[in-house]
Amino acid sequence: MNRLQRTQEILIKLKARKKVHEKDLADSCRVCKKTIARDIEFIKDRYSEGIYKSYDDTGVFYALSYRDEGEIIKSTDVKFFPQDILITRLALQVLKHFSGLGITEVLDDISNKVSLLRMKAGEETHLEKLDRKLFSKAIFPRKYSGKRGTFTQILSALLLSNKLKISYRNLNNKVKTHIVHPYSLVVYDNVLYLLAKTEKVPERVGPTTFALDRIIWANRMAAHKFNYPEDWNPEKWEMFQNERTAIVIEFEDYLEPILNDRVWPEGTTITKTRVGSVRVRTTMVNREKTIAWLLGFGDDAEIISPKELREDIREHLSDTLKLYRSKKRKVSSN
Repeated sequence: MNRLQRTQEILIKLKARKKVHEKDLADSCRVCKKTIARDIEFIKDRYSEGIYKSYDDTGVFYALSYRDEGEIIKSTDVKFFPQDILITRLALQVLKHFSGLGITEVLDDISNKVSLLRMKAGEETHLEKLDRKLFSKAIFPRKYSGKRGTFTQILSALLLSNKLKISYRNLNNKVKTHIVHPYSLVVYDNVLYLLAKTEKVPERVGPTTFALDRIIWANRMAAHKFNYPEDWNPEKWEMFQNERTAIVIEFEDYLEPILNDRVWPEGTTITKTRVGSVRVRTTMVNREKTIAWLLGFGDDAEIISPKELREDIREHLSDTLKLYRSKKRKVSSN
């Protein structure tokens, strides 16, 4: 069977089923799995088909993009304005560090289609130099390459309230399979998390947190629904609900306008002291992030209380100083 024949065979099978395993395609076309993988890439490049690759207990499988599964919404009375395109493009910039999941491709596709509609109508789109007019940069983002199939399965399960079967690698590098009820996808500190109720875990324990970059594969269980809890609220997530600790910080007075422009926890007070500094009484949740944030101010911010946090920062600075006072290291000029 030549490539053209294999291409037709693969497309027919993909459009006839929800997913097709690589081994089944190899057996059907009488070639090896590596040849099938190359054929898939050929199809994606030549025919612009939205095909994603994922894994389940049987092995590698391929499926058409989730947009091919759903109903196409057609409307002739929806109006789009230049600002709509700009907002879509801004979202595209903000989310670009999630490349590999298909998010940026979808947003790019939407804005391009809207732009085309406006151009066909003889209207201006004002889209010149948008890559410079709108920009976003994430610091040390996580890698999501190769996760599009997983992301697609999670999205479909969320939309349709289907159970998910996932394979997850925890922080100890152990891999375990779970059946979960997906509740929410959360972006927190530039990281994507799936919040899901894990079956066989007591109800009182609440949802489990799964970092999307550590989900090896996900498979939507189309025949298995679950009841989405009416009282579920992502704000109840454990990372948002840690016990708060009261803290007092003194800043140099020139920082007062910046401090007043921040959104602080309820009950925060910002006052000037007799010596001219600015005293902030507030609460913290995440100790490590609070320390990192305070150190960014250098000697323009000082922790007054609690004593334990002040001691943590003192030890952190002392250890850092020791590191830089230690034996000279050979620093490459490259």
